[in-house]
Amino acid sequence: MEAAIARGEFLEYAHVHANIYGTSIAAVEAVATAGKTCLLDIDVSRCHARPRRKPVSYTHLTLPTTPY
Repeated sequence: MEAAIARGEFLEYAHVHANIYGTSIAAVEAVATAGKTCLLDIDVSRCHARPRRKPVSYTHLTLPTTPY
């Protein structure tokens, strides 16, 4: 996976404990090719995002509400 990250094949990736998790560009493009929308739930505190490129992406940050 390190080699694929170096080649820029991931939209984002994160090192979590001894593992690496990420979202490949190919997986997102496969969803788009099927005419569907790909929705990602990413932990931004650990995420290493690649510069924006294809496919087009939009970011929506949802913060938890304050309990009262």
